[in-house]
Amino acid sequence: MVTQGFHRALLAAALLPLAGGCLVSFDVPSTDASDDHDGDDIRRDDLVVPDGESEDTAPPEEGIDDDGAEPPDLVSCGNGVVDPEEECDGAAPESCTTSCGSTGTRTCGTDCRWTACLPPGEACDGVDQDCDGYADEDLWALRGAPLLLDATDEPSIVPSAAWAGDRFCAVWEKVMGGPNQLYLAAAGADMTLLISEMEITVSTAGAHDPAVAWDGTGLGAAWTDLMGTDINRDPYAALFSVEGAGRSSPLNLAGMDIGDDTAPAIVWTGTQLAVAWAGPAGVFLSLLAPDGSSAARSPVSGDGDGTGACIAWSGSRFGVFWEAASGSGDIQGALVEADGTVAVPDLRLHEGGEAQVDPACAFGAGAFEVLCADDGSGAWQVSGSSVLPDGTISSAEVLVTACAGDCREPAVAWAGDAWVVAAVDERVDARETFVFRTAGDGSRLSADIVVSSTGVTSGHPAPAWGGGTLAIAFESQVDGLSNVDLAFVGCP
Repeated sequence: MVTQGFHRALLAAALLPLAGGCLVSFDVPSTDASDDHDGDDIRRDDLVVPDGESEDTAPPEEGIDDDGAEPPDLVSCGNGVVDPEEECDGAAPESCTTSCGSTGTRTCGTDCRWTACLPPGEACDGVDQDCDGYADEDLWALRGAPLLLDATDEPSIVPSAAWAGDRFCAVWEKVMGGPNQLYLAAAGADMTLLISEMEITVSTAGAHDPAVAWDGTGLGAAWTDLMGTDINRDPYAALFSVEGAGRSSPLNLAGMDIGDDTAPAIVWTGTQLAVAWAGPAGVFLSLLAPDGSSAARSPVSGDGDGTGACIAWSGSRFGVFWEAASGSGDIQGALVEADGTVAVPDLRLHEGGEAQVDPACAFGAGAFEVLCADDGSGAWQVSGSSVLPDGTISSAEVLVTACAGDCREPAVAWAGDAWVVAAVDERVDARETFVFRTAGDGSRLSADIVVSSTGVTSGHPAPAWGGGTLAIAFESQVDGLSNVDLAFVGCP
């Protein structure tokens, strides 16, 4: 057995040459077997231990704690055990709830932490699954063949459409052998024809250019008529049930102004109907009484003649926009308070050497969207501007179409989370009516969806949003006869 004394003897022998010939003595403690220790135990009372350390303390093995466990900072991710510092370790992907409320997927990353919840692909169901703020983008399609709303041989033109709570209603002008009259038909969102065409006016001089809106109970309609004693086209309005029965007598909104007024526009604020129109005397807005018996008329612009006014309601103000007919070809507008007082006059949306015509407007996402046909690109295309309720023009003349031919007759509606734009592409072989969805900045959310039949000349689209389905009333010509069709677009 090797003893402590033996080790010390070896140490003394090793140091002798270093003594330079000098006598070095070593005091070697006794290793007599009578010392008090057991067998192989080594007595260490005589060892010198540095201050602050115990002679029984040995440095731990690298990477091992005193208790034999690996330290937390050396735990490796990927051992299949979820340690306190980890969220997962080798776990399979699992479902999670995305920021928009859909069910997505998250995976365990190489750092043993869950990744962000990945949204699923979009499904066509009216809900935003992929969390981009829009539902069903680029998934809409034409739902079957359009419904033919008029079944007589007289030409039917310039339709208007509105969602009336549980049905789509379309009103249009029918060219009669005598004075033209307004007709109505209705269909459900399931494309079922509920009311076949029926005459709703009895004009003695001719009713033209209708516009229609739902007032929460029935329909409000506005049009131009020659019934006045001044023998000019004046704007009229009346209330109807959704079945077409009259609820009020036609009311002349303009009185005895000079010249012919152009097609009016109508909107429901939630408490009252408002009608805007333009003509030689200027641009006007009339607020209808709830029973349709009277109206308060307010001038919006006195800059002379205008044409093609549109109107939209923001929840606090009206936006009225029109085409200046003074030869400039510009789109102008004004914002009007709920009582008819002009709040922001003389808005100039489209100005320049090119012409802009056919204004259309709607309100959504906190702004008025105003479209027009614009020939600034060398061919007619549709451009749009956004106007905030305080009158700030947040974007101007953003091109939203790229038609193969001239693109005319735009119409716009707010569809809950995005704009729906309808227009007519005047191709060489036909006039195609199409719709598409766009964000407020003009970026496309869908491709063009052609709603008119192949090879059929069509035009004058009027979209209406029904909360899950879009309906578009439009003219279509078959064998030289103009009809009114109603197309449905949405999830297939």
